[in-house]
Amino acid sequence: MAQYNFNEIKVFDDSMNDMDVIKTITDTVFQEKAFYIANIGNVIQKHDEWITKMPSVAPHFAVKCNPDLTVIKVLAALDVCFDCASEQEIKLVMQHGVHGDRIIFAHPTKYPSHITYAKKVGVKQMTVDNESELFKIKDLFPEAKIVIRIRCDAKNTPTVLGLKFGCESNDETVRLIHLTKNLGLNLHGFSFHVGSPCGEPEAYGRAIEICKQLITVSKSIGCDNVQLIDIGGGFPGESGTNLDEIASIVNETIRDLDPTIRVISEPGSYFVSSSFT
Repeated sequence: MAQYNFNEIKVFDDSMNDMDVIKTITDTVFQEKAFYIANIGNVIQKHDEWITKMPSVAPHFAVKCNPDLTVIKVLAALDVCFDCASEQEIKLVMQHGVHGDRIIFAHPTKYPSHITYAKKVGVKQMTVDNESELFKIKDLFPEAKIVIRIRCDAKNTPTVLGLKFGCESNDETVRLIHLTKNLGLNLHGFSFHVGSPCGEPEAYGRAIEICKQLITVSKSIGCDNVQLIDIGGGFPGESGTNLDEIASIVNETIRDLDPTIRVISEPGSYFVSSSFT
């Protein structure tokens, strides 16, 4: 688990620019050590931008992107939720008063001991993309809320996450829906990740439409508790970028959703890329 030596954290006035801060640090202390300078106010500005432009999409910060304790503490205080990929990440965010209902355990293939820990601390939402994970959860945490991750890659992205995670959104996904029901598990929703960063905003709309269709299929076979669409990450976070185009597509595509369906996301670099130097 990450630990801080708070004697090595230096706080500077907002009036100083990045290069002045760097020069001050290298002239005094960290001459031979790597370090970051962080603009925490920028993290807060990013949150304000998100809730202004996509108010119906609840962000879950992807801890794997930057497990900095100050970032986690600030986002937790802002009532942001969290995407965790391990027992260690769950422990990290729960240190700051985050309860299990604000966490999605979004790794599709989890250690059995980590599933057991998630059950212990009340983290019920968990992602799957394969049959063996469903059998594992059936044995260890049958009360879990299952989120099936589908593959829907952006046509333009340097990181094609569909090569690692996500089931094909056709017969393979339907088989997982049927297996979830046959095992007596709770199908809670569907998720996707179009790639990071996403260079094709239309991919979000395309993937949401697939999720809508899968919700209809699920309800037709008796899975009546589907309540979630998780639109993943891939949102731009570098200085000079904004959410406008993606927000417009997402807001339009979710406009006609049944009000019982929650929409969440898993932004990571969006919150921190322009905040750390």
